[in-house]
Amino acid sequence: MIRIVLVILCLNIYTFAYHISKISTDLLVSDIILLQNEALPAENIKKINKAKITEILLKNCSGVIDQETFKHYPKLQKLTLLKSNIEEINTPLPLSSLVALGSHLPNLNDDLQQKLSKVQAVLLIGNKDFEINVQSLKKFKHLENFFVSQANFSEECVTKDWFREMNSLEGLVLSDVNLICLAEDAFDSLGRLRFLDLSYNHLQNLEKKIFKKLTKLEKLALFENHIDHLDLSVLASQKNHLTKLGISWHVIKNSGITAEQLLRALPKLSLIDFGKIEMPNDFEAGEFCAVLRQNGASCGYEAEFGTAKNLGYSYVGYTHCDKL
Repeated sequence: MIRIVLVILCLNIYTFAYHISKISTDLLVSDIILLQNEALPAENIKKINKAKITEILLKNCSGVIDQETFKHYPKLQKLTLLKSNIEEINTPLPLSSLVALGSHLPNLNDDLQQKLSKVQAVLLIGNKDFEINVQSLKKFKHLENFFVSQANFSEECVTKDWFREMNSLEGLVLSDVNLICLAEDAFDSLGRLRFLDLSYNHLQNLEKKIFKKLTKLEKLALFENHIDHLDLSVLASQKNHLTKLGISWHVIKNSGITAEQLLRALPKLSLIDFGKIEMPNDFEAGEFCAVLRQNGASCGYEAEFGTAKNLGYSYVGYTHCDKL
């Protein structure tokens, strides 16, 4: 399970002792109540500077977002909620990016989708009570990155209907969201997808053609599921482009897959990520990784896949901040 120990926002260095901090085009507001029909309190910032703000972080805040909340921030593009409780969103938000970390906000249904109709990137982590209606999800036609961990979907089996209109999607994380199955055509409409993380779920089987239409996929994570055996034919369609694979060591071992076989199936492979907090220490794993290293690839654990990490946030030990 992904645990957020510490989140570092890669905007600049903020001093959390203050209620309001501003650096360049980024604004931090902490420990306030957002009142209905009132603008976001930021009295120490001149109006001319507010007009330049493109990113706002609300930390430990609560209340309601309506048409008055961000009226002084016409260029606002990215909203981050950190440990905040947003009870209602009553106005359209012309955001390109929404991030919620350990925060409460209204469930993702048709109403919220209409208010976020222009959003291109969504990251939702650490709200076990948050529910996503899959019939509303497919209406996000402009989404390029959709990263969800520790939340709930209205259905437990992913079907093609979930993403039918999301033709621009390049990054998809459905990690620790209680999925139990994937329809064979679940990802058929996602021809632009480059990153797919299905870790920490309850998947038991992978249909042979599940990834066939993912002709640009570069990174795939499957570790920490209930998959005991992997048929390499499932990855046959990924031969020319998959470079990084996240899979539990016991799956490779139980399937009798050798490093040579894996490299023949995925000749562009540069990394196997076992997804554990430590490397497997048995002799076979050592031999397996040694062969990979001899062929320009490597083994790692939590080396590549991590929901927050891949959207520009970090857990303790991660400092990768180059997206969104």
